[in-house]
Amino acid sequence: IVTKIGDTNHLMALANCNSKPCLMDVNLTAFPPVTTKTCYTVERLVSLIHASDQSGYVMAGSGACLLKTNLAGNQQWLKFFTDGLFHEFFTEVIATADGGYIAVGQGGQGAANDNIFVVKTDINGNLQWKIKGLGFDGLIPNSENYTYEMATAVIQTSDGGYLIGGYVEANYLVVPPDAPTYYYSYPFFLKIDSTGNCRPSAGFTHSAADYNLTITANTSFGADSYLWQFGNGDTSNMATPAYTYPQPGSYNLCLIARNLC
Repeated sequence: IVTKIGDTNHLMALANCNSKPCLMDVNLTAFPPVTTKTCYTVERLVSLIHASDQSGYVMAGSGACLLKTNLAGNQQWLKFFTDGLFHEFFTEVIATADGGYIAVGQGGQGAANDNIFVVKTDINGNLQWKIKGLGFDGLIPNSENYTYEMATAVIQTSDGGYLIGGYVEANYLVVPPDAPTYYYSYPFFLKIDSTGNCRPSAGFTHSAADYNLTITANTSFGADSYLWQFGNGDTSNMATPAYTYPQPGSYNLCLIARNLC
C-alpha cells in the first residue's frame, strides 16, 4: 500500500513484514530505495492515508485498530475498537470533512463477528459513533440462515453522509447446477448520514384527480424498498406508483420505507 508525499520520487509504503506491519519512507532516486523503516506491534495494517491535518499518517487494520504516526513514521497513538471478538478488523480508513476519520470493516455483537462494522472518530481517534452487528441474517435465503458481510470501502458524500460498499456471502439454499461454488457473493451499498444513522425516513408528495392518484415525488431517505398502502386494502411495492381508486371515498395513504437497518 503506497501513498505519495511531496513529489513523484518520494513515497510512503505500508507493508506487512513477517506478520508485523512496517511503514517505509521510499526515496525512488536513492539506492537502496528504502531509506527508513518503522514497524509496529499490531498484527496487520491494510489501509494508509495522510492524517487529516497533514501532520503524519493514519493506518487501519486488525483488531479494528487505528494507528497515527508523525511525518517520520513514529507512532503517536493507537486505538482499538474491538470488543475482543475473533478477527474484527478494518479494511479502509479515510479522513472526513470535519477533520476526523471513518473506518469500515468487519465486526459483530455477541458470538457473531462477521457483520458490517463502521467507526467514526475525531482527529485524535476518539470514538464519536459506530455501527456494529449490521447484516443480512434472515433476509437473504441460504442454507444456514446466516450471512457473512464485509465492508471494504467508504466515501463521504456531498450531503455530509457516507456511502459504504462491500459484499455479502452465504451458502446457496439449493446450489444451482451451473454454480461454480456452493456459496454466492453479492455486492452491497449502505448509505448513512453524518451521524451514522442508516434508518430510512419516508416522505412523498402526491396529486389526485377524479379517481387517479399520482405520486409526484418519493422523498424518502435511505430506503431500498417501499410498501404503499392505499387505504382500501390495495398495496404497491413500486417507488412511485400511480393508482386508480375503484370508487369514490376518503382514504388514508401510507408509505412504509425500509432498508437493511
